Amino acid sequence: MEGDHGERNERGGSAEVDERDAISHDDDDGRLDPAIVAVLLRLRDAAVEARGAPWSLAKLGKRARVPMSTLRRTLTQLDAAGLTETILRDDGTGRAMLTAQGLEWCAALFGDAAAARGDA
Repeated sequence: MEGDHGERNERGGSAEVDERDAISHDDDDGRLDPAIVAVLLRLRDAAVEARGAPWSLAKLGKRARVPMSTLRRTLTQLDAAGLTETILRDDGTGRAMLTAQGLEWCAALFGDAAAARGDA
């Protein structure tokens, strides 16, 4: 399996690797995974628009423009890193929001949400 870096290994892979990948990179150049960036940006929007209330996974996935499988995988990584809190129900639905640490991290990465939206 040449070229397989373990990122798509759905059966194996350790949680330790997944946690490190949650905030590190999507390839060898050290940039953040675009799905992680999209989800973090939309969760930052939710923190402003919904005054901190969690968004449904369906709404978050639609706004972030990522498939539900990618969203769930990304949220698992971000939850493990302490940046998000995801609540999943037995019926498969759920909600997600940034933690206080996630809000701080987003502010450091992307700047102030209110200023970015032109509200400040």
